Amino acid sequence: MKDNSRKHQQFLIHIGILVTFFLIPLWLRIPNAPKSFTREYVLGFVWLIPLTFTLALWVSSGFLGIKQVARSRRRSLFAFSLLGLALWANLSVSWAYMRDLRPEVTVGVAGQVGIMALFGVMVLATAPAPRRVALALIMGMVTYGIIGAWQVTIQDDIGLRFLGEFWLDPAQGGISVVQAGDVRWLRPYGLTPHPNVFAGYMLVGVLCAVGWVLARIMPTQQTQIRMGETHLVRWWTTLLTPIIIMLFGLWMLFLTFSRSSWLGFASALIVMLITLTIRKWWTKCALRMVLVVGGAMVVMGGIFIALYHPFILARVGMTDEYVEMRAVNERAIHLRVAYAAFEESPVWGVGVGNFPWYSTYYLKYEMRVDMKGDNIHNIYLSALTELGIIGLVLMLAGLIVALIKIPTDIHRLALWGGVLGLALVGLFDHYTWSMLAYGALWWGIMGVVLAEPIPSLHHSNPIKRI
Repeated sequence: MKDNSRKHQQFLIHIGILVTFFLIPLWLRIPNAPKSFTREYVLGFVWLIPLTFTLALWVSSGFLGIKQVARSRRRSLFAFSLLGLALWANLSVSWAYMRDLRPEVTVGVAGQVGIMALFGVMVLATAPAPRRVALALIMGMVTYGIIGAWQVTIQDDIGLRFLGEFWLDPAQGGISVVQAGDVRWLRPYGLTPHPNVFAGYMLVGVLCAVGWVLARIMPTQQTQIRMGETHLVRWWTTLLTPIIIMLFGLWMLFLTFSRSSWLGFASALIVMLITLTIRKWWTKCALRMVLVVGGAMVVMGGIFIALYHPFILARVGMTDEYVEMRAVNERAIHLRVAYAAFEESPVWGVGVGNFPWYSTYYLKYEMRVDMKGDNIHNIYLSALTELGIIGLVLMLAGLIVALIKIPTDIHRLALWGGVLGLALVGLFDHYTWSMLAYGALWWGIMGVVLAEPIPSLHHSNPIKRI
């Protein structure tokens, strides 16, 4: 009876985790939700409802699976790194740059880090199946990808403000566009606050879709010799849907014009394919099929270049477009401020969430620059400047533990690729550090990569096989 109760608790926790992963790109606030938790008003977001409910259920279950985590040195180190980072972030309230004038800034962001860490540890402990997490992310990729595709088609928002969609007029300032000459082309937002954030979710979704395609190919490796023409045609038909979904996600990733996400996706995909090659998972038939799929991806890339090459040239810095030059210059200035902040407090940092405030004052009074402070477009420098060397070490420890061993399961490998891709994106963007939803996405899929099924509950899981 006790085991049945725990199985149903695990079932509900897994459902909550999957719903949370699916809702991460939904930038929708609840009317009359509590305010002033942070300047980002984090308590008002819809996706926080399943996350909070699931965390509460996990706590009420007696931290289901935590004993399993404690038996593994690798998983224990990951959990220690996340919880240590959350604790250090909360301690930074006492020395934060804005501790006297705006103490709620540090408290709010420290709370976000704590929720993110608990979510990552909960995923690690309860061990949802990688293929189910991958499926939830693929479904999210398709759902929000369709919205983004509609936006770029009409070059405007599509009127989904009841779902949190932004006003998207490319002629207005503050809207993210790519520009070539006088043409301003709207980048897809989906239901996120920025195309780069949208691209990060697409990156993970496309890699999961790649894993889906590979999983359809790999189980048939030993049976290809015995396949007749009819069976092979039928098999290709079943593979067609995953390929179409994967190519759709890839096309939307191209249209984001997010250079960091392009780099992260390409690097993760190459490492995944090299891993499968080293492990000799390919048969001749499977290799031919992968080459066909890869060829389709290359052709799609060629079409994208042919259609959008003026914007691509501007985006990669081959032209002197004002939009791109301004973004590059602002990021360079913030890097300079980051080095100054580190020199001032290398061990403690300026306090979690405090760098935008520190940089605003530094730009105004030290550099005499009329420019508002912002987050550093580098999560590792963000950790270093806000939480010092200790914060950076804790963060890197968790990441290295997740990446150091490449999984053998295809779906877990795809999620591992998502971890690697977002780690590379973090060299050029900040949303996996500055935004709770995407921190939860990143640390959450790390938890899936590292998790192992709970032995006493594994053989009779009430969730049916998808």
